[in-house]
Amino acid sequence: MLVLITFVLKAALAFYLSHLTTCQSPELKLGILARGEGDTTSYIHSMDNLIEQGDYFFWNGVRRVYAGRLPHYGTPYFILRIFFSKTTASDIYVLLQVLIDSIAAIVFALLCFNVLKNIFAFWAGCLFYFLNINLFSLTLTMLPESLSLSFIVFFFYTFHRYWSESNRNYAVLAGAFLAVVTVLKPYLVILYLPFFLCVLKKEQGTFSRSFQSVIVLSLPLILLLLPWIIRNAVVLGKFIPSQESFTAGYNYTEADFAFRRFAGAWGGDFIFWNPQSAGCYFQRTPPVKCTFTMPDYAIVEGYTMKDVEDLRQEYFRLQENFSPELDKEVAEKFDRLTNIYKSQKPFMYYIGSRVSIAKTLFLHTNSNNLSINPSFKCYQPYQMIFKILSFAVHILAVFVGAFGLIKLSYERKISLMFASVPLLIFLFFVSFKLTESRYFNHAFPVMLLGFVTVLSLAFNFTRDYFRNDKDTV
Repeated sequence: MLVLITFVLKAALAFYLSHLTTCQSPELKLGILARGEGDTTSYIHSMDNLIEQGDYFFWNGVRRVYAGRLPHYGTPYFILRIFFSKTTASDIYVLLQVLIDSIAAIVFALLCFNVLKNIFAFWAGCLFYFLNINLFSLTLTMLPESLSLSFIVFFFYTFHRYWSESNRNYAVLAGAFLAVVTVLKPYLVILYLPFFLCVLKKEQGTFSRSFQSVIVLSLPLILLLLPWIIRNAVVLGKFIPSQESFTAGYNYTEADFAFRRFAGAWGGDFIFWNPQSAGCYFQRTPPVKCTFTMPDYAIVEGYTMKDVEDLRQEYFRLQENFSPELDKEVAEKFDRLTNIYKSQKPFMYYIGSRVSIAKTLFLHTNSNNLSINPSFKCYQPYQMIFKILSFAVHILAVFVGAFGLIKLSYERKISLMFASVPLLIFLFFVSFKLTESRYFNHAFPVMLLGFVTVLSLAFNFTRDYFRNDKDTV
């Protein structure tokens, strides 16, 4: 019943948020509810091409990419397309994502209850998971962001049940859920390391038993990947377990990568749809009005702002009219600036830039998925409540939640697996100087668990205080 109530509330919110998106950006509309964004082509259009042309691929602007994205996210859409049109199949898929997100909200609340052993934690978990409206809005998009977030909640719940009850069936379930998360978001394969280590430490068996455990827990992922691996071997003649490249076959030039290295040298954000980013500033036709200016610390002895601006204009020419020669020339010039910066400011290059990038993962408004802005067509002042709530939940989860997570880990109420998740995700993206804030989304449930812990402590303290005061009277 609680799942049904949650689904009804979330579905109503989904229709409203979809209305706002359609009002402001009708070009994103795929159906009444569903919307598409940049990466939708590589996931969903690949399935449309499989249905219409018999080949699984997407067009990257230059060539067909046959192993760009794993097909697992698009498979439910493929099944729906057998019976329905593109728009209807997309809308049904979005409703399925809303339903699974609703189940995840209740499962997260159960996780809070199982860890903290009080009903307040259950309702607090349910409420605050619901209030992160920015993350919920991902259910409207035909991308694996929402489903992967829901399945990582299922993973956390089943893993904690295994850790607290020593029931190996829950470990197998946790392995299955982590396998689904991994095929939806391949970089999260990094979570298998702490998963295996925690299971092996708990079981403390012989080498033979430990090896068997690793195989059993890996089996769901192997079974999910095996058909894809076989297909790529037969069709492409290559061993491709996930995707053909780190960039999933997108049409990036050498100059694009060189620009990212240059921006990353001083901690710049290369995401071009962020108006305050270097990526926007160096984009010839950005999708938003840029407000970025080059910071003083990005300029060092060896090159001037004029050198940067001249290179920016060359980069624009390359974006307008690509040529291999110009691509190589621009890439070499970007790399020259990067090397100069590295030699002049090694501390900033190795440490400071990563601190700056860490800020982009943590310090943001958590509202980039919401079509709410005073300049938008259908804006009403009350809509800011959605953005304020999402921002508040994000900030509280990240900063207050960290203290709760430390406390839970120290008291051994949870496995160290939980604390390792945000740490690994953070280290992975900061190490590679990848700046997009959504990369930290999958750590949100863990951080929110920490925040609910602090709330529960405050609630218990207040309740006990008034009880003692009443007894004294």
